Amino acid sequence: MEPKETFVARPDFENDPNYAFAQDSTPVLLNQEPTEIDQFDERYASDIEGLIYLGALEHSFEYLGHSFIVRTLRSGERLAALILVKEYEDTLGLEQALQNVMVAASIEMVDGRVLAAPLGPAEDNPLARISANLEIVNRWYDPVISAIYDECSELLLRQQAAIKELEGKYSAGR
Repeated sequence: MEPKETFVARPDFENDPNYAFAQDSTPVLLNQEPTEIDQFDERYASDIEGLIYLGALEHSFEYLGHSFIVRTLRSGERLAALILVKEYEDTLGLEQALQNVMVAASIEMVDGRVLAAPLGPAEDNPLARISANLEIVNRWYDPVISAIYDECSELLLRQQAAIKELEGKYSAGR
């Protein structure tokens, strides 16, 4: 008897008939129950400082007996993550490197603990945090990374939907 694969492949938004693209090219899952749109931290409405919270979402989930908390990335974190995949440009490993780095950047906690605890006073150094997390993530096997990446991808779609919803509310109020 052949072993069954235990992981689910990431959605292929371009070729999977279960997905359709809205006019704004946002992938939308068809044949799925409508879900409640996520809400951002209420502080998003504050002048200037509110921009820190606009787009911030967290998601907790379990995978094969382990708990994870992932979150959406800030712009500077995405840029820091891309620095870490530079050496893989124009190689067959680029997609895997991007997946590993995005997982390392998005993870807040694993099994109730911070993945790579800071060694000193908390500084806002995304490159150092992501690098430390990446050293750990690179030791994991592909099915685990793929499962976490899928959750991060779904969280990004939820973020985009929440932003569109908020944009609609603001444009309707004009």
